[in-house]
Amino acid sequence: MNIKQAINKLFDFSIVFVPGSAYTKIHSRTFNGKKSVTYLLLLIILVASVVTVLWVYTPLREKIPYADSYFNESDLKIVDELNRKVNYLIKELEQLKSTNRKLNEIISNADTINIPNKEVKKEKSPKIQGSIYFAFTGLLRKLQQEDQGIIFVKPAEGYISRGFDPDNGHYGIDFSIKSGSPIYAAANGYVIFSDFSVDDGFTVIIMHKGEYLTIYKHCSVVIKKPRERVFQGEIIALSGNTGRLSYGPHLHFEVWHRGSVIDPKKLIMNN
Repeated sequence: MNIKQAINKLFDFSIVFVPGSAYTKIHSRTFNGKKSVTYLLLLIILVASVVTVLWVYTPLREKIPYADSYFNESDLKIVDELNRKVNYLIKELEQLKSTNRKLNEIISNADTINIPNKEVKKEKSPKIQGSIYFAFTGLLRKLQQEDQGIIFVKPAEGYISRGFDPDNGHYGIDFSIKSGSPIYAAANGYVIFSDFSVDDGFTVIIMHKGEYLTIYKHCSVVIKKPRERVFQGEIIALSGNTGRLSYGPHLHFEVWHRGSVIDPKKLIMNN
């Protein structure tokens, strides 16, 4: 038996349609196997085409609930958008909590931070022999040995656009400079904070001798990391306009001493 004979034998049957009522005049209709299969396939294709057209070009699909949800497609898009926003807010909250924790540790432990003292060989002071330079450097050393114990230099080259006004919540001075300008350490010290906060943007805090703190806010880039030693005049960051409280490109500079804020202009040597 060849393949053709096998196929013909497979469709070698007939389907007969007869009325179901005994009182109806009998009009039977007979279809052979091949016609029956052909009609059945055409019927399936027709039904599938109609369902596809209704699904694609009509709102029918929104009326049929999904297997795993009672939301339509537009509701699911809203849910996805809400989930995305919630996840973003969770990340922001975790970052804010981490930053606040670091700042609280700095404020609570500011009086107990011990800056390691390295032994420095004493250099012989040059004799003052009528030289203005030697007289000036000698005066600076004398000032550094007084109660103040430290001299600050300007942390930026811009002009002061807003002064010290603690009564209105402004605990420092603002230097108006374009973004990307260098910011310098006002004095020798150790970096105890270098990170981002929502209100102040990228911020650097340096601990100096005599329990002084200097704070540099709204930077665009921080260069120094916590626990790094910095020297007076060394670049520690670049200016910017970061943080919710920043009104434009500038540097906000603060000086604190034993928990009390001080007007930086009273301490800066070259203001």
